[in-house]
Amino acid sequence: MKRIIAALFFSAALAVAGQPAQTELPRMIMKPASKVGLSGEAQASAWLAEQRDALALNQSDLVLIRTQESLLAHHYTYAQVLDGLVVEGGEVVVSVDKKTGAIERVVQQIVKAERPLGVDKVQLSNDDAQEVAWQHLEVRGELHALPKAEKCYVDVDGELRVAHRVAIVADEPSGDWVITVDAVSGEVLDTQNLARNHYRGAAPAPATGPITARTEAIARFLEKQDRRNKTATAGKRASGRATVFDPDPVTTQGRTGLQDSSPDADFDGTYFERTLQDITETGGTYSLTGPWVTIADFDAPAVAPTTTTDGFWNFTRGNQGFNDAMTYYHIDENQRYIQSLGFRDGTGIQFGSINADANALNGNDNSIFSPSINSVFFGHGCVDDNEDADVIIHEYGHAIQFSILPTFNSGGDEFMLGEAFGDYWAGSWSARTIEGLMFNPAWVFHWDGHNFCWDGRFMNDFNQQYNPNAVYDRHSHGQIWSTGAFQGLLELMRQGIPRGEVDQIILESMFGLGRGVKANVWCDAIVATAKRLYPDGPHAQVLQNSFARQNIIGKVTEYRYVSAHIPPSAASWSSEVQLANPSSDSANVVLETYEAGGDGGYTLVDTQTLLLTANETRSITVGGSGGQRWLEITSSLPLSGITYFTRQVNETVGRETAGIPLIAETETGNSLVFPHIPADRNQFWSGFVLVNPGASAANLTFELIGENGNDLSNLLDAGAASQLSARQKWVNFLAEGPAGEAGLFDDSASAEKVAWVRVNADQPVAGFQLYGYRSDRGEAATAGIIATPDQARELQPIRVSLEGVDWNGFAIVNPTGAAAPMSVTVYGANGNIVTQQNTTLAARAKTLGLNLKGGNFTYPTVNPVINLDAASAHTIVIQSEAPLRVFGLTGDSGNTTIDGAAALGLTTNTMYTNPSGTLQIFKAKVPGTLTITRKFTSGATIEENIDLAAGGSQTIQLEDGLSGLQIRGDYFTSALITIDPDRALTVVEGKQIAFNP
Repeated sequence: MKRIIAALFFSAALAVAGQPAQTELPRMIMKPASKVGLSGEAQASAWLAEQRDALALNQSDLVLIRTQESLLAHHYTYAQVLDGLVVEGGEVVVSVDKKTGAIERVVQQIVKAERPLGVDKVQLSNDDAQEVAWQHLEVRGELHALPKAEKCYVDVDGELRVAHRVAIVADEPSGDWVITVDAVSGEVLDTQNLARNHYRGAAPAPATGPITARTEAIARFLEKQDRRNKTATAGKRASGRATVFDPDPVTTQGRTGLQDSSPDADFDGTYFERTLQDITETGGTYSLTGPWVTIADFDAPAVAPTTTTDGFWNFTRGNQGFNDAMTYYHIDENQRYIQSLGFRDGTGIQFGSINADANALNGNDNSIFSPSINSVFFGHGCVDDNEDADVIIHEYGHAIQFSILPTFNSGGDEFMLGEAFGDYWAGSWSARTIEGLMFNPAWVFHWDGHNFCWDGRFMNDFNQQYNPNAVYDRHSHGQIWSTGAFQGLLELMRQGIPRGEVDQIILESMFGLGRGVKANVWCDAIVATAKRLYPDGPHAQVLQNSFARQNIIGKVTEYRYVSAHIPPSAASWSSEVQLANPSSDSANVVLETYEAGGDGGYTLVDTQTLLLTANETRSITVGGSGGQRWLEITSSLPLSGITYFTRQVNETVGRETAGIPLIAETETGNSLVFPHIPADRNQFWSGFVLVNPGASAANLTFELIGENGNDLSNLLDAGAASQLSARQKWVNFLAEGPAGEAGLFDDSASAEKVAWVRVNADQPVAGFQLYGYRSDRGEAATAGIIATPDQARELQPIRVSLEGVDWNGFAIVNPTGAAAPMSVTVYGANGNIVTQQNTTLAARAKTLGLNLKGGNFTYPTVNPVINLDAASAHTIVIQSEAPLRVFGLTGDSGNTTIDGAAALGLTTNTMYTNPSGTLQIFKAKVPGTLTITRKFTSGATIEENIDLAAGGSQTIQLEDGLSGLQIRGDYFTSALITIDPDRALTVVEGKQIAFNP
């Protein structure tokens, strides 16, 4: 059936009623003009009323048919309606931000065809249309639902015609069928199968024999339904157990070679006992019926679901009980995972029990999801489909998508994207296991495919590139989108971003997409959603560049950084900015220097444009007149870099250098934490630098948190800044300065001392903290710690090795208002786990630990208490779902040197400029190979690979003459420790280079 679709869209300055419609634009617009004072449905309706002419509705109207709520917005779906009938395919979805009441985006698809002036009298009734559809489909099997027919308008060659859309869900021909029948002539205009089909080989032979009488098939269906209702009995929720694969035996063993006919012994070690939550117990019999999935028999062969008398499905493959338990466990757990991401109750997705037949489709090598009856069917050809969690979750992925987008069968790239999302969702589920990350994570269907049955699918298909003008099939072309999405997920996970944050972005982005979704529209929505959910993280950049690699959307073209502090050159401080281009292409870089004027405001005083060639490292001469300055750096490619500050007190005391990595735009935030105010104010001073890189003023508030977690904000100095003007920098002490200068607060008379500080702003700011020994002690030691916004990290390793130093201290801050469960794992230098214990860090609490040469590693919390020999501890790893702040300080026993670094999360690509001293590397989570590239000032390059076990570390003494050192790999952290002859200790934590494939 030919459709002529108006893919109009509008700019923020859209035509109002009575004015000419503007030029057609893409079908999705972000942030159109909203009405002040309106929100929700009123906001959406007001926008539609203004844009009626621009929408080119012709004779039709828009009627609200569905309201949905997601994490960020309310979504209002309006159907195109003419003469009281829906115009099939015509729809507008308006998404209104839940917090601001403004319209976040509009997606529209209007059918431009018109109803002819003279229309023949409608002849076919709904029942007549059902019979026409039945005979056309040649139904020879049983029904899974009662047939339905709905009258509507459809576009046929540019004209609207009245038709019946007849829905038939049958087992022969198997499918979830919609047949469009002309209501006047009885002509079949279109036949569509809504079922999402996993089938991979030749279709089974069609059935022969007489067509089933429709009335008889309906009668049999009603009889079965009545029998089920009569035999259904109430039960109570119970907890059970099951033996399952998780995710599948091939992944668990980390090797191929298993076959369906392999002996049972070949599957030893691949079974796991798992809890079955909320199954049903009735009179001592347990059944797999729960709030999120119901194992049922509704398709051939007629095999009743298994039950047990003890709640334990202790079966192995080849038994129906195993397939039933696999299906229940993985769907139930996946739904609970979705709810953990915030999608529950009003924002729930598939928020109810889905029917699943674990032995269906007459044993064919196939599995399907049927949206009309919200059911999944699993076949048993070759390897049983539901022996592989990938198949189960792939099919459940279709159910998820249809729950969010009930019309996800209406054109565009939706067939391809449906299979692509199912593959991505299955891949993410497997990636929750270590084995899933280690063994071909980009494969889908490790056990069901990639073997003698079929080839499986891949989510590292970089060769296929998206063409918006192409017509894509359902499966193989889905690898274009799934590769972009899954590789983005892997990259973020390798940087320590929790998997759930990426899955949350993908799910949230689907709300409000409307009909006829194209891949580029969805990917734009994903990037926009990432920016809204995680504005202070790398999520949006990584996902955009990953989709760009598939040619779906454009790459990130601008990377912005802040070098936050260039101290006055006439003072005892000096500074140096080093930049490195780690890419294989040249980077266009713009440096803008902002300097303080006499009024305290900062203005642009110097602009430099330079070309950093591939792999070039350069020291920058900062412009300006030598006052207080900071740099904004814009580059066409990702950069690495560091700002060094050197404090020279006098010739006797000497100097000390602190190094602060460039602060990327993704590391600025509306809320920054200065994580540590030293308790010994007589020995240590602490200060901060805060920069507003924005073009408008930033309003500030401060939270002062005490040692017992109490709010001590009343101690804030009355003169503390409440606003930073555009481009302004603020340098100040916290408690008091090295010579007793006044700071941000005065807690000298308070029984509880301030332990850490949070600064809140109404727009992103950048900052870091400085520490040092007080100058009246005759020392110049200085340390710098980057201030970070609230970013959860799956793992936060911090180095406590005593290589070249006398002590290593660390602190952990819980900046949230709730207690934070966490685990503390101490690794030795050889990669062994010395100890691993769990504890809870109270709301707003800070805890300290110390590794002391010649003494012990101590972490003196109430529970646990870790007290080890100092030499046994190399790295501690903190795990928590809360955005904890972890940082370390290092020094010597003579109190002459000090430096430190914040734990910045795991990295996949990091680079040091002009490195010297000792490099320490730690490998987290999974074993793997790291590639280390040394770049010399002579132009020579040396590359080596090192293999490290999970928890393993490596210490490398660097040779002289290096201009750069780059490390690439997965799940690692690194630190550069430099001690120069003038007692300057500098610790630089390895920092992630922006992902730019």
